[in-house]
Amino acid sequence: MNSDRKTIQYVANLAAIHLTGAEEIQYSRDLGAIMHYMEQLMAIDTGDVKPMEHVLSIRNALREDAAVNDDCRDVLLAVAPKTEEGCYLVPNVVE
Repeated sequence: MNSDRKTIQYVANLAAIHLTGAEEIQYSRDLGAIMHYMEQLMAIDTGDVKPMEHVLSIRNALREDAAVNDDCRDVLLAVAPKTEEGCYLVPNVVE
C-alpha cells in the first residue's frame, strides 16, 4: 500500500479531521512503517502452527451449570400486589 500524503489526506477526509502539513508527513511515515511491519508478518510461514483459541492455557474457566432457586414461584407471588392463576396482574398500558 502506498502511504503517500494523498492517501493520508483521503483517510483524514473520511475521518472528518483536519491535518496540518507536518501531521500529514508524520502520519505518512507512520503508516509506511506499519505497512512494512505487516509485510514482514505476512512473509512468516504459519502453515504448521495450530490455531489458538485463547492466549492463556485456560481450560473451561466457566462454572458448572446448576439450577438454583428452582421452586420459589409461590414465594415470589406472595409478595405481589395482585395475582391471578399463578401470574402477576399489572395495569393495562394500552387500551
